[in-house]
Amino acid sequence: MLAEERINFRISPPYWRTWWFAMLLVLALITVGYGIATMRHRQARQLQHARNTIARDLHDDVGASLSSIQVYSEMAHNLADTDPQRTKDLIDRIRRTARSSITGMSDIVWAIQPQHDKADDLALRMKDHASEVLEAAGIDHQFDIDGIAQL
Repeated sequence: MLAEERINFRISPPYWRTWWFAMLLVLALITVGYGIATMRHRQARQLQHARNTIARDLHDDVGASLSSIQVYSEMAHNLADTDPQRTKDLIDRIRRTARSSITGMSDIVWAIQPQHDKADDLALRMKDHASEVLEAAGIDHQFDIDGIAQL
């Protein structure tokens, strides 16, 4: 009789079915989740900072303009009967201050709109502003920017 020989094989499970791989996967998911949460928190802080900056700028700009308009209008009211020329000058100042405030508000609102985040849009805005100012002063000008779409 022949002796029976036995060979035992132990087949290890694939690595993705091992306990250490499952733990590694859980750790990776926790790390990714933490990273996403941290990134969102940082973005929220940046957005809040931008909002605070815009609110402060609006408050300063509009507040100063409204204060000036109030002072000029009170002065114009007091001088209306006694000094008509000075009253007209004050009313002109009120108009310029209001126009400047409107322009400033328009610029701030334009700047915060995400669709204007491209260099082409900024260049076009700069061109429009320069043209408006220089034409009003009677200055001939040409606006060229290398590397940006033809305006």
